[in-house]
Amino acid sequence: MRAVLDKSISENIQIGEVFELKGEAVHHLVNVVRIKAGEQVMILNGNGLEVVTQIESSFKKSAFLKVCEIRKKDKKSWMDLALCLPKKDAYESILKSCVEMGISNIIQIKSVYSQKVFLSPERVDKIIETALIQSNNPYFPAIEKAIEFRDLIKKAQSYDHIFVFSTKTNQTVKTTLSIGKKNLMLIGPEGGFSKSEEEEIYSLANVNLLKLDLPIMRSTTAVNVALGYLLGIKDARSQI
Repeated sequence: MRAVLDKSISENIQIGEVFELKGEAVHHLVNVVRIKAGEQVMILNGNGLEVVTQIESSFKKSAFLKVCEIRKKDKKSWMDLALCLPKKDAYESILKSCVEMGISNIIQIKSVYSQKVFLSPERVDKIIETALIQSNNPYFPAIEKAIEFRDLIKKAQSYDHIFVFSTKTNQTVKTTLSIGKKNLMLIGPEGGFSKSEEEEIYSLANVNLLKLDLPIMRSTTAVNVALGYLLGIKDARSQI
């Protein structure tokens, strides 16, 4: 189903109500998608609300939609991402992937070999909005301000499990790997962690050091592969 974002949509909206949609969302529906009267559109507010509507009429600058169904989705927050900042293009790609794969919280990390990424809040919001609409994800992820690596180590102790994929560890993936309620996936910079950072990671009591039989991956690939692997374990455990 086609989706658009309208952060202003009221939580008190009622089935059968007809409301007017304006702004960029209308431009997308009318001029890009070329949606017709009678077709259905999902309106998202980025905070868990899904409103299924039907187009009553549309014009160049506005459209009137009738509410057919209202759903309030629970936020799934099983995995957070701690990301050592990559290059700009990679960072934009990772933001999109995080929205599409349901990451609820992104912690930006300044490590020894991380990059200096300069994205305006407006650019970040646009990337997230586009991915949210594409994937019909009902929730915006939270993006925390960049913190130093040493502050991540302190923060990481509050998680049930931390998952770190590394080519340097001698440990192989555990077949009995556990997924807790509050988990953190740590993705390092493409230059790798420094020796002192590795030592701090290995000292954490709740860390899982994982090594897959794969070549070294770029950050964009690593995020997708790592999260897909852990999601597969999580789903398999839930069916036991």
